[in-house]
Amino acid sequence: MSDPENTSQSIFKRLLFILPAFVVINLQGLWLSDNQLAILIGLSVFNIAFLIVAIRYLTLLRKREQERQDNYDQLLPKMNEIQQNMLLAKEDADKANEHKSDFLAIMSHEIRTPMNGLLGTIDLLNDTPLNADQQKYVQIARDSGKSMKTLLNDIMDFSKLEDGKIELEVTPFNLRQLVHYIENISQPLVDQKNLALNISIDPGLPDYFQGDENRLRQVLMNLMTNAIKFTEEGHVDLSVFIASSDNTQGHLTFMVSDTGIGISEEDQKNVFQKFSQFSDNQINKAGGSGLGLSIARNIVELMGGEISFNSQPGQGSCFIVSCPLEACYGPIKEEDHTPKNTVPIDGAGYHILIVDDSETNRIIAREMLNKSQFKITEAENGADAIEQTKHNHFDLILMDISMPGMDGIEAMQAIRALGEEQRHLPIIALTAFAHHMSRQDFIDLGMDDFIAKPVRRNILNDVIAKHLDLNLANEQDTQIEKSDTSPEKLDMEALNNLAADVGEETRGMLLKTYLQEASGRLQTLSQLIPEQKFADIEVESHALKSASYNFGLTELGNYMRDMESAAINKNLTVIEALIPDAEKSFAEGEKLLRERFVP
Repeated sequence: MSDPENTSQSIFKRLLFILPAFVVINLQGLWLSDNQLAILIGLSVFNIAFLIVAIRYLTLLRKREQERQDNYDQLLPKMNEIQQNMLLAKEDADKANEHKSDFLAIMSHEIRTPMNGLLGTIDLLNDTPLNADQQKYVQIARDSGKSMKTLLNDIMDFSKLEDGKIELEVTPFNLRQLVHYIENISQPLVDQKNLALNISIDPGLPDYFQGDENRLRQVLMNLMTNAIKFTEEGHVDLSVFIASSDNTQGHLTFMVSDTGIGISEEDQKNVFQKFSQFSDNQINKAGGSGLGLSIARNIVELMGGEISFNSQPGQGSCFIVSCPLEACYGPIKEEDHTPKNTVPIDGAGYHILIVDDSETNRIIAREMLNKSQFKITEAENGADAIEQTKHNHFDLILMDISMPGMDGIEAMQAIRALGEEQRHLPIIALTAFAHHMSRQDFIDLGMDDFIAKPVRRNILNDVIAKHLDLNLANEQDTQIEKSDTSPEKLDMEALNNLAADVGEETRGMLLKTYLQEASGRLQTLSQLIPEQKFADIEVESHALKSASYNFGLTELGNYMRDMESAAINKNLTVIEALIPDAEKSFAEGEKLLRERFVP
């Protein structure tokens, strides 16, 4: 109840109290003397005046109350309108965010579709006889396409992180191998600038942890490359330990520090902001999209961790990443470094339907499968695919997702409904919407698997071989198909990962350094073997093994793995048998790397 209402009631109660007394006093005036009557009249006049004032005051209060009520009645619709506008503004913002995600997904598809044709055609062209100049031009085109793909993936990663659509792949990983990989990649970069690189791991840490190794490597490589980029003299350090502070107790912690130019106080508040530009021209001249640290922070937070930093201009910076990663104990399955299925598979007798509205994409897929002797049928839309399936027996369908009219999902569902045979027919989604949906999303919708565009031959072979239970072409055919200088001797996945981590140009420089180092280590091994220095042989073969896996010479890495094991067991016979094969493998791999990747 309002204050004017309380006041009105109080005055009204007083009037009720005064009025009876006023009536009694006036009745008594009938038998009073003149003086007494004069006094009584005066009191009566006073009471009347008081009553008039009180009534006027009460009237005024009532008027003000009515004005307040009228004002409230006038403001209420405006307040409701403002509230409704705020709700509408929030809905518009949510829709705008959804439109942004849809726009990025559509742009991803529209860019990846021609990119699929570009990279696929380059791969096919690379399999034809080329002279040295032509190989150089093909490699330039390949690298340019991959650089565009890397940039596109970074933008997609950032958008997925903002939308909460990135899922971590938590598996056991070897912490020391991860740090060793970062050391191998970083060492040539610091050597080029005459910097010192210091790597330290707490010896008490276990070898294995549960986490997303690829995302963690992405974060650490971003921090390390930034540290090296902005340091002209001094050193760059990476330390790994278990944090002991109250808020990160038990967290695996990575500390990257440098003696570089540092970050000004003005710019420090924007370090993790997307597309931020620093006031220091020296930093801006170093280039970059301004997304790296923002992506790193989002990934670390997705892991349940924290990323922080401190910096002094002119003295350097220190970035600290703490993640609650669980240690693994007991036997862990080691990573399989066996080369991927990049040789043709034996598809004789199998019939595959390729469904894609893009003729270019159908040609690329068809040419990739031609060497495997599959029978190929093509359909340019979902309705055509259904008709083809009604009148033909197919062993597998490659189904594009985004097609006009009936899309790939609808076509797949219609094919599944045709009968028992089609219900179990392997249907593989071909999609440029890798940003929008995960492999599990497609499987949940009824697909058997999915391949992201641009399609790579080795991935296509692997997926088809898995669902048709096919083996590689027999060893004799494989040897005929692959010459001694076949590009398939390279682990393209490792080389592509390296390019994604450091860029195409830096990869070339790193490979050049690796080839020099590998040549020197093989010469050292040749000198150590006659002297039977098994401990030194173990050290050299271990170092060359890890570097070879990282830089795409998987076959050489396998030879070094076997030599390391033989050195531990002091088996000279095995070591002597391995060294000529290792030297031959290196010579072949070096030739390919220099032709295709080393400037």
